[in-house]
Amino acid sequence: MVVISTIIPSDYGARPKVVLNYLKILSEKYDYNISLIIINNHIQCFDTPFFLDGVYFFNQPHKLIQITQILINSLILRKSPMQSYLFWSPFLNKKIKNLVTKLNPDIVFCELIRTALFGININFPNILDMADLLSRRYGQQLKNISDYSNITGQYEKTYPKFIRKIINSAKIKYFILNMEYQLTRDFENNVVKYFNLTTLVSTHEVKMLIKTSNNNKIQWLPNGIDIINEFFPSDKINNKIISFIGILDNPHNEFGVLYFIDEIFPLVLEKVPDAIFQVIGRNPSNKIISRKQKNIIITGYVENLNDYIDKSTITVVPLKIGSGVKTKIFDSIKFGVPVVATSLGAEGVINELSEYIYVHDDANEFAQECARLLLDNVYLKKDIRAKGFEIIKNNYSWESIGAKLQMLISQTSK
Repeated sequence: MVVISTIIPSDYGARPKVVLNYLKILSEKYDYNISLIIINNHIQCFDTPFFLDGVYFFNQPHKLIQITQILINSLILRKSPMQSYLFWSPFLNKKIKNLVTKLNPDIVFCELIRTALFGININFPNILDMADLLSRRYGQQLKNISDYSNITGQYEKTYPKFIRKIINSAKIKYFILNMEYQLTRDFENNVVKYFNLTTLVSTHEVKMLIKTSNNNKIQWLPNGIDIINEFFPSDKINNKIISFIGILDNPHNEFGVLYFIDEIFPLVLEKVPDAIFQVIGRNPSNKIISRKQKNIIITGYVENLNDYIDKSTITVVPLKIGSGVKTKIFDSIKFGVPVVATSLGAEGVINELSEYIYVHDDANEFAQECARLLLDNVYLKKDIRAKGFEIIKNNYSWESIGAKLQMLISQTSK
């Protein structure tokens, strides 16, 4: 098996952790011989895991080549999303396809949409793990574009400084995002025909893509979380702590936090004056940091997220934009912490977990639900954990997802 990725597998970060666990489970539990191809300029940071047969590193195309390809292939010819050409070039494509042919795998697995161009017209069964429909997120961002510190989120730091300055200028920002939205939407709908199978983390987005692409070779492959059987959460629910968890320089998380602080939390404080809002996650933007006050704590990155979740009374997912599924919901429920979310924040979660997620799109109703849960002692953590934990373990543990992934690979490689 060959895996093509732009992401360096790691325990640090949501998607790097997904890639690491995919590789580890397939190799150690299902005896796959895996060769990993990484296209990334920071490959010196990667220590090859013992469970891989081989790792092949390629630098991204030179910045001049990236810019040229974006100008010609994206802006003029409108072939593919701009993000694709940060990693793909004709020369690199030829080198990687020659390597794949030499390795002669049973299947080629492309990780995320930006690697899709490497998997097109390849002479082996192939799977595209698309994860999210990014075009949905871009389309939602367009409606509130002035509210974001940047439009590329955590990937902004991978661009040269002069490009960052250009794409975040007021006059250019809308044009760039609108163009990438259209290119990505069309690419998502078209690229699936070049793969034997495409996977998404959200059941809702699976249905959407089947309809818009007129292709039924699309399956659900959820993100996983770590299951800690020996952890016993406290039964205290009167800490009056509301927590948000996420990577805070992602536009959808930044906007969600600011929306909660500015429009929802003041209404919560009217009912529960001693409530605390705790924002947990790395890379908080200046806009988020500026909201820090007595009742609002900005923790930044924390080593032991479990302790912070356990001390929370509720967690919130007040997202107004986004795609995919928010694993922060599963992290909360596995420790017995109920979740209040917008319909978009709760989207794509299996129905069995719905009784632990309180969905409200109106700011006042969202605040009223938060206040009620902060004050109501009926919702004990041990009761939620007892029921919700087994559902999460059976559907979102790495073991259950590994079994599903192995089944999909086995069916595709036949």
